[in-house]
Amino acid sequence: MAGTQNMVKKIWLWFLLSLVLLPIIFIVGTVISAIIFESKSLGNGFNFMNSGRYDYFHIHRNEKTIIESAIVDIAQVDHIVAGIRLPRCSNTHPQKIILSNKIAYFILNTKTGVVIEPHSKSEFFNSLKNYGVEDKVNLDFDMLNRLRINYYKGYNSIPEQLEYCNNIEYKHLTK
Repeated sequence: MAGTQNMVKKIWLWFLLSLVLLPIIFIVGTVISAIIFESKSLGNGFNFMNSGRYDYFHIHRNEKTIIESAIVDIAQVDHIVAGIRLPRCSNTHPQKIILSNKIAYFILNTKTGVVIEPHSKSEFFNSLKNYGVEDKVNLDFDMLNRLRINYYKGYNSIPEQLEYCNNIEYKHLTK
């Protein structure tokens, strides 16, 4: 009889602990996944996504990447999304992403799905002016430059890949 009572007490204790612990585990798991997998809706099916790595911020729609990583900052004014990024070098492994030191600019119209990618800062700001949003877009160019410096400190061992990436693949972009 005592053994049965002890077993019932243990089952009851596990049941109570489960009632308390499962919600806590769920909340902690949700918070961790929100940190690791960041997503922000931009409207009309477009999402600003990160899957846990700063060098993997990108914009996608219907599981298709529209603007590749690494997006450093975006600003949204109604249906216009403007941003700056450091493009991924294509000659590197997907798990060991190397970023170009060339700054890439983009403007996405989420109503039409049209993306323009100006080749210089002046073209970028002229395009923003054409959309009538130049005074409303504020991007963090200081963070972009800090990232470029910090990434390039770690890229000293791969000069050939960077030479190809920056001077051939992204030759058309300005710094």
